[in-house]
Amino acid sequence: MYQEYRKTKDKSSMQQSSPEQPARQQEPLPEAREVAAGIWKITLPIPFPLRTVNMYALTGNHGWALVDAGMGIPEARTAFTAALHKAGLSIDTLDTIVLSHHHPDHVGLSGELQEQSGAAVYMHPIDEAAIQIIWAGTMPQKFGRVSQFLSQHGLPPSELWFT
Repeated sequence: MYQEYRKTKDKSSMQQSSPEQPARQQEPLPEAREVAAGIWKITLPIPFPLRTVNMYALTGNHGWALVDAGMGIPEARTAFTAALHKAGLSIDTLDTIVLSHHHPDHVGLSGELQEQSGAAVYMHPIDEAAIQIIWAGTMPQKFGRVSQFLSQHGLPPSELWFT
């Protein structure tokens, strides 16, 4: 099934399952929904086969916290803005950003959100060091490192959008 998809690009075969490629659930559209009192699950688009990433807004009496920050791409920015509107939240009252790990789909918008809000940003020191190692240097080096990292973790070369 997976091999057929790779050869034909027929996305309908993605719904079939095999040991190589389990069946995918219907993917949610970017959205925001309150999953518990004061806790909003925000789903944003990413340009990977997974298609979306989740982040959480935790509201309180004097502001709100964001767990993870999505990917720094225009589609994610647009979806995030819509999610804030739906949740009744404002960047002006964002006071804390907690980043769970160093992947770009979890940290990508954190810099600009911090600049806009003045929020404190928290991340484990090991992940902070990983960001410096992976993303430091010139652009060609960055893209080469990311491509190598993604390839080592199973992303086929045909799926890489930069080399």
